[in-house]
This record gives sequence, C-alpha cells and structure tokens, in this order.
Amino acid sequence: MKLHLLLILAAGLATGLMPALAASFDCRKARSPMEEAICANGDLSALDDQLNASYRAHLGDTEQNTTALKTSQRAWLRAVRQRCEAVDEIADCLSDAYRERLENLGPATNAAPQGHDWKLALRIGNAAPGYDFLLDMQPCAEQTCEGPAYLGIQRKGSNHVMQAIYLPNVFLTRQDNGEPLVNSARLYDYQGVINSGDFNFDGQPDFAVQNGNRGSYGGPSYDVFLFDAPRQRFIHSPELSDLTLENLGFFDVDSKRKRLITFAKSGCCYHEKSEYIVKANQPLAVKREIEDAAGGSGEPEMVLLGTEELVDGKWQTTSSRKVPFKELYGDQ
Repeated sequence: MKLHLLLILAAGLATGLMPALAASFDCRKARSPMEEAICANGDLSALDDQLNASYRAHLGDTEQNTTALKTSQRAWLRAVRQRCEAVDEIADCLSDAYRERLENLGPATNAAPQGHDWKLALRIGNAAPGYDFLLDMQPCAEQTCEGPAYLGIQRKGSNHVMQAIYLPNVFLTRQDNGEPLVNSARLYDYQGVINSGDFNFDGQPDFAVQNGNRGSYGGPSYDVFLFDAPRQRFIHSPELSDLTLENLGFFDVDSKRKRLITFAKSGCCYHEKSEYIVKANQPLAVKREIEDAAGGSGEPEMVLLGTEELVDGKWQTTSSRKVPFKELYGDQ
C-alpha cells in the first residue's frame, strides 16, 4: 500500500527537506502516530490515495498557482499532524481532516488530458447539446458506484478532448438498460450523474456532475460547472454547487422566468420552495414559499402557507394564510 504525498510531506517537514512528488511511503517503515494510524485503517489509506490524486491533479492544472498550493498543503499537513496526534481518536480526526481538505480542493478544471486512454472511458453523449462526455473512472457493473474520476469534454463531432476535469468523487447511477442516468432531478430518487442546462441564463450550456449524496437528508449533491465564453471552457461554481448541499437534490431550472428553484424540508411537516436569480454567476434568493404544518400557524389542525419576497433588498411577507389540515392533506 502506498501513502504517497501526504506521508512523504510529513517526513519532509520533520527533516526540512521536501522529497520528489513521485515518492511513496512503505507502511513497514511507519514511525509517527499519523503514519501508523493510516497504515492500520483501510478507509484512511483510501482517503490518502484519493487526496494524493486530487493534489497531483491540481498541481497539473494549467491555471493553478502551484507555489501557493504547495504552501497551503504543507500548512494543512502540519496543522493536521499537530491536532490529530494530540487526541485519542486519531483515526476519526484524520478522516474528518482529509474529507474537509478534499472538499476545499474541489475539482481541478484544467487537468492535463494526456495520459488517459479516453477510448476506454464511458462515453455519455446524451447529456448536453453540443458536447460529449468521457468518464474515466474505475469500471463497475452495479446499478450505483462511486469513486474518483477524470471527465473529458469533447465538442460533438470532434475527437479532441477540449478540457479534462479531475473530480475527487463521482456517483454514477445506471438505468435498467445499463446506460448512465442523466438529466434527472426527481425528488427522493436517483438523479443523473450529469445534469445539463443553462444554469446562469447566459445562453450557454452548463452541466453538473453528481459527487455523492451529501445533500439534505442524504440527497444527491453536485459539482456545478458554468461555461466561460471568453476562455471557451467550463469553470467550477462553488456557489451553485452549494445549493445542492443545502437542499433536496438538484435544483430545477425555470428557463422562461430565469429562475433556479430549490426544495427543502425540516422533518415531516415543514417544506420550503425557494427561487433564485443568478447575478454575475452568483445565486441570489428572491422568493420563498413556505408550508408549515409543524405549529407555525399557532393553531391546532391548521397549516400556515406563506410567501416571502425580496423587495429592495429586504425580505417582506407578501402573503400568509392558515388552511385546515384536512383541506390541504385530506384524511392523511
């Protein structure tokens, strides 16, 4: 088992020397509590390999400030060693730290396309108009599987990979016919590995890749990518990606009204529908519709239905009424 960059960095920090990135660590020579904890835990070893791959992909990103990246990685490692080696549950501490670092690094949107046999990748040609996607990840035959991946993007009719993106994790769902599920945002169900649309309403196709099930109530979460016309490539949007973490699955796109729509809940009896406009690629909530059957009405057997809207930068209640349970839900 190789522990790659992170444990090599640990040795480098201790001696003041930073070895080559291609070096690996032999678990038989583990010395520090951090090294021993990773060697003894398969999940931590996998996280170490995953973070190493993500870090290398970012180092190869043509638009990355590699000096700043190396500095931040060393600082992160130093802080993690100090914090986690001082607690009893070192494995839990390391697991949390690794996952947080992977989240902070995010996708590498300008990864080198060389070194991949794209002919062996899973081709997805029905997800977005004008583009084909090549998903290079560990093959699997199950209905669902996940793991790190490279995503190659081609224009329709071209064999040239115009952009390669490294994704720390991709969650893939297959349909009954074995083909990848795409462009599906059904609530409380599997959703598309790739969903496409014009998310910022600039007339250019954008797309999102499911990165797991880290949304509200274990729902699907996504990395969202917007097309940057001047640079002729897709860029990662942390802000639109966060909408899928905070709500129930992928957002709806109302192209006519130029709104993104999300759904959220709290327990069984509180539901919220929110609408966003997109300004300078940033989502801005402008309307909320609330269905509160959890006591917000202040009266037994009544449901509060309310609408709030952003007016001149301030939220205002534009409608509010109480409806009997039976009128809204029948005899449920």
